[in-house]
Amino acid sequence: MTKVWIYAFTIFFGFLSLAFSSELNSKANKIPLTEEQLEVYYSFIKTYDNGTKSDHLNIANQTSGWAHSDKSMLEKCLGGIELENFEQAQLVHVLSGNVKFPANVTLVDEKKQRGLIRNNDPHRTMRQGKSVEDAVALAFTSGLLTLSEVIFDKTHHFAVMRFTFVCGELCGHGEVLVFQKTSKGWVRTTRSCGGWVS
Repeated sequence: MTKVWIYAFTIFFGFLSLAFSSELNSKANKIPLTEEQLEVYYSFIKTYDNGTKSDHLNIANQTSGWAHSDKSMLEKCLGGIELENFEQAQLVHVLSGNVKFPANVTLVDEKKQRGLIRNNDPHRTMRQGKSVEDAVALAFTSGLLTLSEVIFDKTHHFAVMRFTFVCGELCGHGEVLVFQKTSKGWVRTTRSCGGWVS
């Protein structure tokens, strides 16, 4: 039981440090995103619900890379699924207007958006007199969704990605998700490699 708690806290603080890190991996991947990678992103966005009534999403215009230390965690979680492109997934992609996200998505500069998040942090706006409900709604409106690089298994039947949604110092959530390729495209499985909520 103790090992489970240690594992859970490790994942939580790993996500938290990523969520509040001002400098993500700065090495940009010069190889463009593949159609498969974009399909996984589209599949995720179609089913993602950040808990608000609004379906609008602010997505960071740069992906997050995976740390070398993440590999052993993923291998344990995936149990036998061999990862193909982990080394490349340590690099990041800049998302631009060429990436055709749904109409409810706005690509935003991470640094600028974090300034809005700080200004609209529920802790701050409640001290200014907003109700809890209004403060949280405002925070979610300016929240930032960051997508990780997509990692495939060697057969391209499975894909792994991580997301973080940050809307304040103690407002956000994230998870490592596993997708499976089916006749209907990439579908999110019930399998998860850990997550956090604050």
